[in-house]
Amino acid sequence: MDGTPRLSRLASEVKDASDVAAAIRRALLPSGEVADDASPKLADIRRTLLRLRSQLTSVMEGYLRSADAERLLQDRIITTRNDRYVCC
Repeated sequence: MDGTPRLSRLASEVKDASDVAAAIRRALLPSGEVADDASPKLADIRRTLLRLRSQLTSVMEGYLRSADAERLLQDRIITTRNDRYVCC
């Protein structure tokens, strides 16, 4: 790069970011989603969410087994609509 001293000087100041690039590649799945284990905190949060969703589903299933639900609902199933749980 003898003909471009300014560009050569700027290029020499660019720091190696291969470790950052590798960390990003490990954190992102091929689908573009962030991996559960991208960080210990994220893994903990996602485990907590999974546990809470399971508890919520159990509570809702308990309501669906009640006599009122049998009388009021045609189908006693749990589904999600617009990221909300719905009993049908």
